[in-house]
Amino acid sequence: MRFIKNIFIILWICFVSNAFAQKIDVDIKWGQEMKDGNEDVWWLAGQDADNAYVLKTKEWGFFTRKEIKLSLEVFSNKTLALKSKTEINFKGNQLKGGSLLHNYNLNDKFLIIFSDYDPKADKNTLYAQYITKKGIAEPKYMELDYVLSNTKSDAGSFDVHLSRDSTKIIVMHNEKYKRNEPEKFSLRVFDTNLNLLWNRSITLPFKDKSILLSNIVGDEKGNVYVLAQYTPVKGEKDKGDAEYYYKIMAFSENIKEYTEFDIDLDKNYIEDITFDIDKQGNLVCAGFYKKNYFTEVSDGFFFVKIDGNTKQAITKSLNKIVDLYPRKSANPEKVKAKDRISYRIYEIIPKADGSYIVMGEQYMFYVLVYYDAKGNRRVEYHYIYNNIVAIKLKPDGMIEWVNRIPKRQHTVNDGGRHSGFLWGECKGKMFIIYNDDKDNVMQYDETKIETMKNVKRSVSMLHIIDEKGVAGKQMLFKNKELETWLRPKVFLRDAIENQFLILGETGRSYRIGQMIVK
Repeated sequence: MRFIKNIFIILWICFVSNAFAQKIDVDIKWGQEMKDGNEDVWWLAGQDADNAYVLKTKEWGFFTRKEIKLSLEVFSNKTLALKSKTEINFKGNQLKGGSLLHNYNLNDKFLIIFSDYDPKADKNTLYAQYITKKGIAEPKYMELDYVLSNTKSDAGSFDVHLSRDSTKIIVMHNEKYKRNEPEKFSLRVFDTNLNLLWNRSITLPFKDKSILLSNIVGDEKGNVYVLAQYTPVKGEKDKGDAEYYYKIMAFSENIKEYTEFDIDLDKNYIEDITFDIDKQGNLVCAGFYKKNYFTEVSDGFFFVKIDGNTKQAITKSLNKIVDLYPRKSANPEKVKAKDRISYRIYEIIPKADGSYIVMGEQYMFYVLVYYDAKGNRRVEYHYIYNNIVAIKLKPDGMIEWVNRIPKRQHTVNDGGRHSGFLWGECKGKMFIIYNDDKDNVMQYDETKIETMKNVKRSVSMLHIIDEKGVAGKQMLFKNKELETWLRPKVFLRDAIENQFLILGETGRSYRIGQMIVK
């Protein structure tokens, strides 16, 4: 086993611009190289004053039911050296035919949410079990929900979410699709001791094919909000209106009827949307829209704020943005084909002054299938993560500034493991970290930036955005020199103030890292 000794990367980022007069120091320490073997890092589970915790999985089985084992690795916060590894004896030590879904760090323990399909009972069951920081599974595991079905592939699905204040666990399951029947699903709300607070089976007054449930959030009172795409039936929309819009439906413990609010932009198509609950208990919804359904180019950004008590709109704004793509004209036809990739909204961050930061990224996934002269088949899975966008909204929903970070990442058959980005805040500034082609370090002309296709020739880049939306970039480290490649989408934030737990991988080896921003 090789070790990287005393690796510290300390950056004093002092830009010439007055916007960066106050420096930000980034201190990264990498731990020892760990061999994965046939295991995989599932979750950076937690961090406290003494230790960092990593959950790992081992899966096997192809023609029989897949089996899963779970283990907990404990690392010293001070040295990042491995202190212990414990195989977790949960639900009979191994999970057959199931899936690990979530890990939540609650009550100074780890709550593992997993499903297990039993072919004999034709039953897909959702379970929860607490694991201590010593890797000991508590004796009792809780059945949260189940779905009856004839086959595993048609066993329904579970969505599990933690409320914003981390006091409620919300479970939703969708029933099997049945042609021309109303949409049916159930909601169950638990406290963190896994006590059931309320549950309800719901039948919506819409046919299954007309509505698509997409996301849920919950508040500290146990109320549940469901976001759904709705396609009006013939006669329900005016000529020229968009073919679909979105609904937010509110469900409460003591109210049998649900409340709904339409997110309808009339003739504009909603391209991507997300929603959350802000610090005042209001629902905030944001996304991108376009005027033409068949174009891949967003025309603008919308924001809706809904009063958490009255369920009435407080704010609704549509903002045209011409800076989402590299172009010289607001005409969508002027955007080059390679840049015509839709944006995804990842997060809405409420600020103390009532403003908001919205983070998004261009993302595309596609599959190519090839056949040779002998009929042999080869499949390629392509993952594209391009420009990052940060949008600052005023309390009234109007845009204060937009910052687009030029980035191109295109990898094949790797699940996009080393693409995407991580972000955080320090001293009122935002920092964004991602892997980039090494030739882009000093490249400031975005028309000439290279696409990161091979992580082995990548560097990790750091962008700083100040309070006014002004940005600057700096190379953080060369992945090859460290013999590890950053996985930006796998990180733990806010467990300790201004400290991140990060992950690097090389083949079947990995290292955890500690990043302190000050």
